[in-house]
Amino acid sequence: MILITLSLPGQTTTGTITGTVTDPTGAVIPQAKVTATNTATNVSTDATSNESGIFNLVFLPIGDYSLAVNAKGFKKTNVASFRLDGGQTARVDVKLEVGETTQT
Repeated sequence: MILITLSLPGQTTTGTITGTVTDPTGAVIPQAKVTATNTATNVSTDATSNESGIFNLVFLPIGDYSLAVNAKGFKKTNVASFRLDGGQTARVDVKLEVGETTQT
C-alpha cells in the first residue's frame, strides 16, 4: 500500500488593521483609543496609538469592520464599515478634529 500525502497551504482566517492617527495639521496623536468592531458579531477589539500615532489591531477574524477613534481634546471619529479579508493588512489613517471629548 502506498500512502501519498499532499501539503496544501493553509487558509488565513485573520487580518490586520493598521494606521496613523493625526490632528488637522498632520501632527501625530499618541494615546488615541482605536476600537474595531466586527459589524456581523458586534465583537470589539481595542488598541492605543503609540508615540508615533500608529495603531495595530492584529489577528482579527475576517469580516466587515467599523472603527471608532477618540483622544482627549478631540472629537470622536467613526470610520464606515469596510471588508477585512484573510491575510490582509488594511491601512486606515484617521484624522481627528479638535473639540470636546464629549462631542461626536
